[in-house]
Amino acid sequence: MKPYKISVVICTYNGEKYIEELMQSILIQSRKADEIIVCDDGSTDSTLVKIYKMLDEFDGDKKVICNEQRLGVTKNFEKAITNATGDIVFLSDQDDIWFENKIEVMTEIFYKRKECVLAFSNGQIYENGFKRKTIADLLNVNPAECIKNKSFFLKRAFIPGTTMAVKREYAISIMPFPKTWIHDGWIAINAQLYGDIVYVKKCLMAYRLHNENTIGMNYSFGDKIKSYLKNLPYLEEVRHNMYNRYRYLYEFQKNRVSDDKYLCELEECIRFWSTTGRISKKKKCKSLKTIFNNWITGKYTKYYTGTRGMIRDIISVF
Repeated sequence: MKPYKISVVICTYNGEKYIEELMQSILIQSRKADEIIVCDDGSTDSTLVKIYKMLDEFDGDKKVICNEQRLGVTKNFEKAITNATGDIVFLSDQDDIWFENKIEVMTEIFYKRKECVLAFSNGQIYENGFKRKTIADLLNVNPAECIKNKSFFLKRAFIPGTTMAVKREYAISIMPFPKTWIHDGWIAINAQLYGDIVYVKKCLMAYRLHNENTIGMNYSFGDKIKSYLKNLPYLEEVRHNMYNRYRYLYEFQKNRVSDDKYLCELEECIRFWSTTGRISKKKKCKSLKTIFNNWITGKYTKYYTGTRGMIRDIISVF
């Protein structure tokens, strides 16, 4: 069969500290990329200078797009994928490091599994130069099992975009990416409806934790507590956004999905966020009743963060 054309799309914004290491790790892959697309979201540092210099070493197709106005991470990735011409598109953040066989291993999946529309791998986390947990360990999930359960996608995002390779045809079919979703969450939650999702347990990249991550992960217990408390004043906004997110998803999927059980679960998820959206300090008794009902019916566990989310909602009432 005709070989797949491989595109790598990189979204950047003021990434001068890390971009050279990323670019170098992509250039020395055992299976070379056929195309590299860089979409820069208005960098004011030396990011672009370094990118142009590194791309001089690349013999394949290449394009650097400079946004005149900032798009944000989701729309920036949408634009980058749209400009790619490969059959398989690898997504990359600006601050990671790819292991040299990443493209080779991931591409082979698409040859073996013709129905695969999304493949993703594990990643090794580094913080301040020190090796930490893997991404799967930090998220406390078993991705191989999670992808078998459609409803788990309604609970949380667990497939970071930087670990993804997707069929471009599939990615284009679910555009435009809604502003209520992060690009990787939107790609992942719809992939299960269009084809197979395949997980590679092996770590194929290094994910760097630092203070400048656009969308990071909390590693230490202290960081998790800080994030937990920091979000308390914004819970009303979070609930509203989650409701709108799943309402949009339902409208997008309802005529594309034949799985009635999954659609019923999605509708239940929407009702959960609708009821939590009415939690208020002004209506303490009614709010506590709502929280209790959602807890005893298992909805906090099914669609949110379980006991942790329930306790946070109780705290917000007082």
